Amino acid sequence: MRLTWLTSLIFTSAIVLLASFLPWASLQPLEPNNIALPITPRPFLGVAFGVFTNQTLTVTAWQGKFLLGIYAIPNWVVVLSALCIPFLVNKPTIGIIIAIFSLIHLVIFTVVIYLAGARFGIGYITTIVTYIIIIILLVKRLGYR
Repeated sequence: MRLTWLTSLIFTSAIVLLASFLPWASLQPLEPNNIALPITPRPFLGVAFGVFTNQTLTVTAWQGKFLLGIYAIPNWVVVLSALCIPFLVNKPTIGIIIAIFSLIHLVIFTVVIYLAGARFGIGYITTIVTYIIIIILLVKRLGYR
């Protein structure tokens, strides 16, 4: 079987989808009345810490969100973006922009998880590496046009 641009992007998107069900972070359960996080988010650019206050020890891509003003950006947007990228095989510039925004979301998640004292899971590491591969593939595709 010949590996084409489309099959490569479908394969990497499938990896992100599978990684979304794997653990992204392992957290120690916190008491809702005794939250001592190392950062206090500002109201206009905050992070929804609801996932840190329940008894969930494992965070996946389907849990949690970031608050940007009055808008809540859920973590599953990263998975949705990865599933859209194969449809943009002939428009790699748009795919690169979508992948970069997803990577920015993942970097913000990295900072929040690190500051909360959690450990990173295999699903999160796989998602980061796969997004870097997606960007490399799309940049190469841009050069072949």
